[in-house]
Amino acid sequence: MLKTKTAHVLKITLVKNLRKSIKQGHPWLYRSAINDPGSDESELCKVVDAKNNLLAWGYYSPVGDIAVRILSLQAKPPNWIFLEQRIKLAQEKRKTFFTNETTNCYRLINGEGDHLPGLVCDVYSNVAVLQVDGQGPLGFWKLDKVAEVLLSDPSIKCVYHKPRKKEETSKGSWGSSDLLSQPVQVSENGLRFLVDVQLGQKTGFFLDQRDNRSYLQKWCKDQSVVNLFSYTGGFSIYAGAGGASSVTSVDISPKATKLCDENWQLNFSNQNHQAISDDVFDYLKNEDNKSNIVIVDPPSMAHSKAQKEVAINKYIELFTMAAKQVTPKGHLFLSSCTGRVSFDDFYEVMKQSLSNARKKGTVLRYSGQGCDHPFLHVCPEQRYLKFMHLVLD
Repeated sequence: MLKTKTAHVLKITLVKNLRKSIKQGHPWLYRSAINDPGSDESELCKVVDAKNNLLAWGYYSPVGDIAVRILSLQAKPPNWIFLEQRIKLAQEKRKTFFTNETTNCYRLINGEGDHLPGLVCDVYSNVAVLQVDGQGPLGFWKLDKVAEVLLSDPSIKCVYHKPRKKEETSKGSWGSSDLLSQPVQVSENGLRFLVDVQLGQKTGFFLDQRDNRSYLQKWCKDQSVVNLFSYTGGFSIYAGAGGASSVTSVDISPKATKLCDENWQLNFSNQNHQAISDDVFDYLKNEDNKSNIVIVDPPSMAHSKAQKEVAINKYIELFTMAAKQVTPKGHLFLSSCTGRVSFDDFYEVMKQSLSNARKKGTVLRYSGQGCDHPFLHVCPEQRYLKFMHLVLD
């Protein structure tokens, strides 16, 4: 399984004193913290300090800011059996969280949070979708071996590798690939969704918002709801299930709004839903689009540290416009999946946005991702999802 030379294991020497950070469990070593090992491939490595004391085992990546992802602090190097056990442990945890009767879509492997750095797997009914976090992990993980473990679970019939970026090439699929010929129907808390795992965003659906969608449902009885950046209607369907008087889904992608409409029809016989293909900023310029509940769940706006300030200003502009569309005593739900924007940053964004909109609010909930998206206690930056519910005066 491990891509390494049998007669030689790459040695990484720290040039910064990060012994405590490693022993506490931080999963990453940045390039500035290590020597140049002179390797141009992703491979197993041992990490030592300046005195040549073994600190950890990981895998080296010749590209990207993260040079080493830690696999183990044990004395022996990790082998395939070691990593296979971690995959199976992740499977056992999810069996505790979810039952097929009500929810059969979830994140099975959440990278570093499941001690499988750089590897992600989402399950949609009987289809598992694999992704890796860049070229380094792609070069290290032998996805055919990972797929073999996943397919040993009788509930999984197909495994598909979905590239994260356009320049990546899919490693293909394993098992019953005919299951990929059309959207996969899944159940989440008893609600049904069609998921396009091949052409949809991310792995096909935003599983990290499950708990927040369920929370929203409780507030929607007899309310008019607008879901901005609706994608395929996750929040919209929950609003409908909560008894909303009307639901409007707005997304710039016609393909997404079409699937959103199909998801509504899959769950409801009423016509209380309208899907609009439009730029959200243009939609918000119409002052007649006021609603009792406004949900704002935009895509990530910063993929690097340099983009953070621009992203914050964009969030403030967007949330200000959205707050103005909430009726008196109405509800505003704000979210961000931008990891570069912290919980404290997001709170300040909310305060500035309400100030700009000349609104006051009461915070009823400030949450993040679900339990199938775990993060390490020493790596709070992996707690990327922010979700806030406010009642506006």
